[in-house]
Amino acid sequence: MKIKVFLSGVFLGIFLMVYPFFTLSGSPSRGGYNNFSLGLNAGTFTPFTDIKENKYFPASNEWSFGGGLDFNYHITPVFTLKGQFLMGELRGTREANDRQFEANFLEGGLMARVSFNKLIAPSLSMNSNFNIFGVVGVGTIGFRTKKMTFETGEIVSTIGYSPDGMDKESREFDLTIPFGLGVDYKISDRVSIGLTSAFRYVHSDRLDARVSPTAAKDMYNYTFFGLTYSIGGYSRSRDWAPLPRMLYPEEYERLSNLAGQAGDLRRQVISLEEEKRIREALIDEKQRRIQALESQRNQLTGEVSQLKDSLEQVAERGPGRTADPVDLDEYFSVQVLSTASDLNVDEVRGYFGINQRLKKIQSNGLNKYLMGTFETRDEAESQRENLRSQGIRNATVVRVKDGRIQN
Repeated sequence: MKIKVFLSGVFLGIFLMVYPFFTLSGSPSRGGYNNFSLGLNAGTFTPFTDIKENKYFPASNEWSFGGGLDFNYHITPVFTLKGQFLMGELRGTREANDRQFEANFLEGGLMARVSFNKLIAPSLSMNSNFNIFGVVGVGTIGFRTKKMTFETGEIVSTIGYSPDGMDKESREFDLTIPFGLGVDYKISDRVSIGLTSAFRYVHSDRLDARVSPTAAKDMYNYTFFGLTYSIGGYSRSRDWAPLPRMLYPEEYERLSNLAGQAGDLRRQVISLEEEKRIREALIDEKQRRIQALESQRNQLTGEVSQLKDSLEQVAERGPGRTADPVDLDEYFSVQVLSTASDLNVDEVRGYFGINQRLKKIQSNGLNKYLMGTFETRDEAESQRENLRSQGIRNATVVRVKDGRIQN
């Protein structure tokens, strides 16, 4: 009676949790995903029976290996029905009581698998690759068991064998309730791997062939690695379908369209930013050209100003003066600078702030920079005073004859 109440409570709880997700079965978004998958599993069996060396952890000789097949029907990404068939052996020892047992068994059952992460947080990014789940179900186990002495291996009692343990007889069948936890990882659209550990509660005390009215029911654990392959005409399994798309297909489609539009806008913004950078580069280039043209204009303006000043000087001198020393064999001029350095005439003009034309003459190993051509010394001295008043204190009057300065 208690086991029936327990099973009823378990399946009622599962139904209440996953009922909203069953409504997805009529959704048009179901297209494009495979509902079925097949799995292979292999792992270790350990007993939790009366004949057992330690209470919790199995001894080294109590581990045994086996495997099985899974057939899965993925109703939604949250809820899966799993049919499982197992085949293996169980071994337990109790050295203090001089007892051991060996059992081989076949088990088949139907389990419900619920994905916790997808149920609790449907929008987690990890849901596309990870599945943390719990399983619970009901099944039946058919087993044959030999109970023996630990020291000599002598047969004490059997289930499913003849009394001497030599001949096989009909298997003993009992109800099992598997429950456990696991995690799956998707490695491709069709293939996933996983690790599961589940206990099997056996509704009897006969699995180890030791029956006691006061003993608890027997259990065993199966911890295994599994490989699952999605079967069907589509390339993807419903087990890994995006849950928001299954729950809210219209909203998901709308958000997908908005995401596509946002992507288009992002690409347009990137294109406009690139165009902006190109235009800014062109503007910078044009500004550099404008600056170069302004520099050329300033240079031409200075040259025009110099030419204008020279023409004004010629006009002021009248017929007895000339702007070019080569017009006279002998004349007076104002020496602005005398130096051993070979300076550019424009540099000297710029240094002293002189707009008038200068002429450079080499004399006695020095470079002399002269301004003006005057027929009389008085005219040259007048120009010298003007220069001194402008701050050129070393301005002096010199006499030039045949292109040479006379001492």
